[in-house]
Amino acid sequence: DDARARFNVDENRIALAGFSMGGAGAWHLGAHFADQWACVHTGAGFADVKRYTKLTPDKYPAWYEQTLWGVYDVPDYARNFHNVPLVSYSGEVDAQRDSAEYMMEVLGKEGLHPPHLIGPGMPHKYHPETIKEVQRLIEEHVARGRNPAPAKVTLQTRTLEYARMYWVTLRSQMEPW
Repeated sequence: DDARARFNVDENRIALAGFSMGGAGAWHLGAHFADQWACVHTGAGFADVKRYTKLTPDKYPAWYEQTLWGVYDVPDYARNFHNVPLVSYSGEVDAQRDSAEYMMEVLGKEGLHPPHLIGPGMPHKYHPETIKEVQRLIEEHVARGRNPAPAKVTLQTRTLEYARMYWVTLRSQMEPW
């Protein structure tokens, strides 16, 4: 909001992008606030706690901690990506690639098939040629801009904390998580 005010930013041409921990933030903020961006780019970021930490049922924490994963974990908000273009990136040999591959499966079940670009032979960093394609896709979406009043809105949430998407506002839930 501060940058918008000080620099006269076109709010319909803002991209959310991040790499590594920033990529995790892009997954999270992109899923919860999909109506705010012209495009979301997730680069090598984790999307859910259990998978990222490689927890097995015998190592799960208390039930209430597992419940709190629902605040952050992106698979529970995947349908919100129907509202915004998504571009994902992973290095071919990056351990974080698993997270994006998993999210591509989750998104596919929701009818979404965003590009997931792979940097050949890359560990946890961008491939110099693949980043050019990532940037091209982001710039293409930003040039097109965000539609501030789409005819159709998708809202997936577990809590009233994230109860708004464009012109849709959820006022109550039968059973909050």
